[in-house]
Amino acid sequence: DVIGEIGAIWTDVIEDGEVDRRALGRVVFADPLELRRLESITHPRIFVAIADRVAEVEGLVAVELPLPVNPFDPPWPRIVVDAPDEIRLERVMSRGLSRDEALDRMARQPSRAEWLQLADVVVPNDGTMEDLAASIGHLADSLGWA
Repeated sequence: DVIGEIGAIWTDVIEDGEVDRRALGRVVFADPLELRRLESITHPRIFVAIADRVAEVEGLVAVELPLPVNPFDPPWPRIVVDAPDEIRLERVMSRGLSRDEALDRMARQPSRAEWLQLADVVVPNDGTMEDLAASIGHLADSLGWA
C-alpha cells in the first residue's frame, strides 16, 4: 500500500493513517533525490490506474497529468493549460504556501517554457475559471469533440 511505503520512508509525514501532503512536499521538494524516490513509488501506480479507468470509458477522456512524461502507448496528445509564472505563483500561494515555498516548488518542476515545448495544443489560463471553461469549450468545438 502506498501510504505504508511512504510512511516507512518518511515517518514524519503520516498523521492518523493519512499522508500529510504539505509535510511530504516540504521533504521531497527540498531534495531532488527524495522527489524521485517518491515518484518511483507513486507514478507507476498512477499510470496503471489512469489506463485502467480510461479503458472503462467510451468516447473522449481528458486526463490531468502534471508531469512532463507521456507514459501511454500510443502517446496521447498533450494539451497544456498555460499561465504566466506570476499567475501560477499566486495560485500556488492561494493554497496556503508561502512565497518562498511556492517558488521553491515551482523551481523543481518543469518550467513554463518546457511545458510549452511539449505541448501539442496550448490553452491559455490567465483569466477566470469561466474564461478557461470557454477556452476549453472552443478547443473541443474546433477539434470536433463537442
